[in-house]
Amino acid sequence: KIVGIFEGHTSTICSLVGVKYRDGNHCLASGSRDGTIQIWNIKSQKNMGTFQTHGEVYSLCGYADGTRRACLASLNSNNKIELWNIEYNEKLWTMEDYSQSMRSCLAICTCTIQQEDLVKIESEPSDEECLASGCNDGSIQIWSLKSTSLLGTMGPYLSSRVNTLAHYKNKDGRNFLASGHEDGKIILWDLNTKSLVGKLKDDTAGSIY
Repeated sequence: KIVGIFEGHTSTICSLVGVKYRDGNHCLASGSRDGTIQIWNIKSQKNMGTFQTHGEVYSLCGYADGTRRACLASLNSNNKIELWNIEYNEKLWTMEDYSQSMRSCLAICTCTIQQEDLVKIESEPSDEECLASGCNDGSIQIWSLKSTSLLGTMGPYLSSRVNTLAHYKNKDGRNFLASGHEDGKIILWDLNTKSLVGKLKDDTAGSIY
């Protein structure tokens, strides 16, 4: 049965993501073509705040910063990625580069940061929560959420648009990323080496979302 209905956007909702506040409360974030991100209290079904972006919101993903505060990353129609602290109702940063690769989707992932990737050199490589952005040309960009810098680009192995991304870890603790493409293929990437592992394709034609 329907538990509740959240209303407030004036155009198509393109992305939904659950977020957890530092105090344990769970909320829902919605991104829309009306250029806003709205935060909803799931229990009370009330709007907790609205963020005005600089374009239509195509994709959202949630993460926690170093102090476990709830944050969001949004991909907008202006091709920029914006970071938001939803507990303090503030915009943190705008992440952009000048490669002209049009981005299509976002995902949070864990990467092994090598010494050459670090702004401040550490003695050993370390695992860090990062942001992956899929692009229309089939490439995937990896961003540091700490420094907001572009760590590297994987691909493009295919020229087919990346429609969706998913992070997973195998039993040995190694981090991988799966990318679903417009042509129906799934590409597997090793996030430790930022290299191609393999590709999957089913027998049916069509895009993967």
